[in-house]
Amino acid sequence: MATRPSTAISPISPFAIEDYIPASATTCPTPNQFASNGILIGQGLPGGCTRDIVHRFYSEQYQLNNGQQNRYMTGSDASGLTMGYFHTQNLPIYKYLHGANAPHYVVADNLYQGAFGGSFLNHQVLVAGTAPIFANADQSGGSTDLHSILDTNNMATSTPLYTPTGSVKDQQLTQKCGASNTLACGDYAVNTIQPTYQPFSPRNRVLQAASTAHQYDNWRHHVREMASSGLGTRGAGQTRMAISASLAGPNGTKKEHSCKDPNVNPAAVWPNCPDGAFQFHHQAFNFYASFQPGSEARKDHLKDEASFFAQAQNGTLPSVALSSRWVRTTNTQATPARAMAAAILSIF
Repeated sequence: MATRPSTAISPISPFAIEDYIPASATTCPTPNQFASNGILIGQGLPGGCTRDIVHRFYSEQYQLNNGQQNRYMTGSDASGLTMGYFHTQNLPIYKYLHGANAPHYVVADNLYQGAFGGSFLNHQVLVAGTAPIFANADQSGGSTDLHSILDTNNMATSTPLYTPTGSVKDQQLTQKCGASNTLACGDYAVNTIQPTYQPFSPRNRVLQAASTAHQYDNWRHHVREMASSGLGTRGAGQTRMAISASLAGPNGTKKEHSCKDPNVNPAAVWPNCPDGAFQFHHQAFNFYASFQPGSEARKDHLKDEASFFAQAQNGTLPSVALSSRWVRTTNTQATPARAMAAAILSIF
C-alpha cells in the first residue's frame, strides 16, 4: 500500500503515515467490505486507510511486557505500522469541533480500557463489569477445544517478527488453568465470539452445546444469563452458493423476499440483512438470554439506530444511550429488517 519504498522509513522510529499512504490513496473498503488486512492502492476507495492492527487478549499483554511497552512491533501482525502516526489536527472532524459555534464535546476524557484485547471483551466489560464464561467448554485439546495455548513468553501466536518458543494457539477462550504463568485462565471468552441471537455473522454459527453461561452484572446487581457462542460455519454445509440459491425463485428469478440493500453482507439471508462491515460482536446485550427475541427487555432497550437519531434530534435521549455503528460512505434506503440487523441500539 505504500506510495514510496518502505526503506525510506528510519529504523525503529516514529513516522507520519500520510507520507506513505496519503489521504488520496485508494486503500479504503467499500460500504459492504470488511478488509482487516488492508486494501492495495488502486483496488479500493480514496481515503488513505491502513490495514487493521492486531488487538487480541494475550497479544496485548505480550506487547505491554509488564509495563515496559517495548514489544509492540514484534507482537503485531502489522510490524512497523505500530510506529506510524497521523496528523489528526488535519482531520475535518477536528477542524469542525474547534471551529466557531462548534458544540461542546468530550473526546476520550478519562479513557479507560476495561480489558486487554479487542472490542468484543471490552463491550462485555462495559455492560457487565466482567468477562463472560463460556459454558460447557470443550476440554479435550482437540480441534473443537477453544482454549488458548501460550509459549514461555506468554505469547499465543506468531507474527512476522516473532517465532513462538513452543506450541501456541490463539483462540476465543483463555488458557486452561495449571500453566506456569500467572495470566488469566479458565473458560472465559476473551476474543471475538458471535451472539446466539440475530444479528450474528452469517458466515459463523452458534455452538449449540454451549448453551448458557452466567455473568454477574455489577451495575445492575443481579445475575443475567449469557447465551454463549463460538465460531464456525452456521448450519450443515451452508455455503454462499447455497445461500444464493435460497434467494432464487424458479429459473433463477429473484424471490420477493431478499436482501435488496446493495451494501448487504453477500452471505446474508433475508430477513436478516446486515451491511457487509457490520460488527455483530459489538452488540453486547444481544449475547444475553434476558434480551432474547420476544423478551420485554429486548423490546424496551434494544432498538434501531433510527430511534437514537430521532431522540437525539428532539432532545429525549435517556441519560445512558449506547450506540455501536459504523459510518457509511453511501446513502441507501434501508428496509426495516435490514435496519434492525444493521444497527442495534441499547437504551437505558
